[in-house]
Amino acid sequence: MAPSSVAPCPSCGALNDEAFGRCVRCGAGLGPEAGVQAPPRVVKVQLAPAPSTLATKAFGALTALVFAAQVGLSFAGGHGLPLMSTKDPRIELRLGAMLADPSLVLSEPFRLLSAVFVHFGVLHFAMNAYAYVDLARVAEGLLGRGRFAVTYVLAGSAGFLATVLTSMVTGDQPSLTAGASGAIFGLMGVILGSLAARRDPRWKSFAMRAVFYSVLFGFAVNASGTGILVNNSAHLGGLAAGVVAGLFAKRPFSPVSAATRAANIAGGVAFAASVAAIALAWRSPLPQLIAR
Repeated sequence: MAPSSVAPCPSCGALNDEAFGRCVRCGAGLGPEAGVQAPPRVVKVQLAPAPSTLATKAFGALTALVFAAQVGLSFAGGHGLPLMSTKDPRIELRLGAMLADPSLVLSEPFRLLSAVFVHFGVLHFAMNAYAYVDLARVAEGLLGRGRFAVTYVLAGSAGFLATVLTSMVTGDQPSLTAGASGAIFGLMGVILGSLAARRDPRWKSFAMRAVFYSVLFGFAVNASGTGILVNNSAHLGGLAAGVVAGLFAKRPFSPVSAATRAANIAGGVAFAASVAAIALAWRSPLPQLIAR
């Protein structure tokens, strides 16, 4: 038997037997198939919690502290444990909730951020806390703590900005809105965008999950007539912002790189801005004006 000869792959240079139709390394066509494109390379995204979840814990703790303050104010006002709401909108406004009125947002733009940390009762808080724990650790693993913090803040604010714009277009009466769900949908968008950017086939099932929660579930609840209203504009705005962030998170930064240091500084600023927004809401005269 005559020995077979080898030839380098025109795409990657790997040596292949002359009888092979495709390169064993990159899949590019050889011989008559030399002009055939290699199939897209799939890079699996590791959907596992980050080894360090400092940002996840920090934003979770801040949200829990704000809700604890809501519960305390509710008991102090004689309303008891708020299951669906505190029954006094001044409490939510005092801690950062937002009225979706363009003029009020222009006068107090910090509420686009402070509203992320306010919830309407135990049920609202518990549902968002469950989703947050489920998604935040994975998103922080994909982004790193600095980019996670910036993305969480921007996605939450984008969701409430989308709420205001929707109110302007529809002409609806401004309503009180708050909650972390827009930011949480941003985390879902980060994971979805990262899967799509790396051609991971799991992006399709994850997209279906996002569509179910943001469109089917949200609109179905609003149409149910139960009195519970889901802010779909905030969900979709946060999801869109998260997808954009995920598309640019194709490769994680090196832990010791200048980019990581810059991202961590930006993340610290994002967290400090969140605390400052809540403090500004606490000092705002809006709750007293609403009471009059």
